[in-house]
Amino acid sequence: MILHVIFGQRTCSYPGEYGPEVIDCWDENCVDDNPEGFDEAIEKAKARMGGKNPEFTSVRVLDVGLDGDKIDRLLNKTPSLAGEIITK
Repeated sequence: MILHVIFGQRTCSYPGEYGPEVIDCWDENCVDDNPEGFDEAIEKAKARMGGKNPEFTSVRVLDVGLDGDKIDRLLNKTPSLAGEIITK
């Protein structure tokens, strides 16, 4: 599974005031289903760099690979409780 993460560096008053932050995140299936929407999300994020007082100084898309099978197991794992049945 690939996540396409739109990161931004917020405009700082002094170096290190803010760390990078996630503005938006799309998985590969969402991008495949709606590529125009993903492009719009990127452009919307980049627009936050403009004007006299830009909110962000930098916006980038970073692709992050994840093990989809492990995520599926975590999301669909059935919790179990250990115990014993006591009858009288």
